[in-house]
Amino acid sequence: MNGSTAWKRRRFAPASQEDEKKERGNRIKYLMDSLPFSNRKFAKKYNINSSTLKNWLYGAGGGLTADGALTLIEAFKKEGIICTSEWLFYGKGNDPLSTTFSTSTSSASLIIEELNFFYQLHANATHTIITDNEMVPAFKQGDYVAGIRYSGEKPKLLINLECIIELQSGEILVRKLTLGDKPGLYSLISLNVQANTSKYRNIPIISAAYIIWIRRPLLGDQLN
Repeated sequence: MNGSTAWKRRRFAPASQEDEKKERGNRIKYLMDSLPFSNRKFAKKYNINSSTLKNWLYGAGGGLTADGALTLIEAFKKEGIICTSEWLFYGKGNDPLSTTFSTSTSSASLIIEELNFFYQLHANATHTIITDNEMVPAFKQGDYVAGIRYSGEKPKLLINLECIIELQSGEILVRKLTLGDKPGLYSLISLNVQANTSKYRNIPIISAAYIIWIRRPLLGDQLN
């Protein structure tokens, strides 16, 4: 895997409530397939009961639990894979990010190494890579940004700040967060004066993270 880029997005078929635990198992398998050892060795290495891991993988019993997800997230992190609970449970938010890279010393590889350290420091960390020009001049396409995730009523603390915002659809955007016209609703504002922001006015959100970390790859790396 090349650590200089985020994992390619892999979509799983929408599942009914009954099948959600199987879809979670599919996402676990997706990550474990990238590891250079067997499921059995993985379970032994991270002190996970092999039968429990099998239940997580195949959606047997109750399937993956919240505590189990935390165990897996920490284990994958030690194997060089950044994975969020939102993705593991629901397939939403940021795709897993590999921090395992070759001898390449590209700026993007070094950025991902820093990002991995950021996740180690902050339990509620989140990140994204800017994919549009909506936040010019503050952020440019290709920028890596990260922050501390707030959910529930806490995003109100981030009003008028540039944030990483997760919509109920699972879409991740970087926008300036403002209050909507009704309680519980927000409006997402672009800094680019030529942008049309009407699409994201008075909408609910899942979370917001004030951007406190930003890295920009060297121009040569962006062109590769």
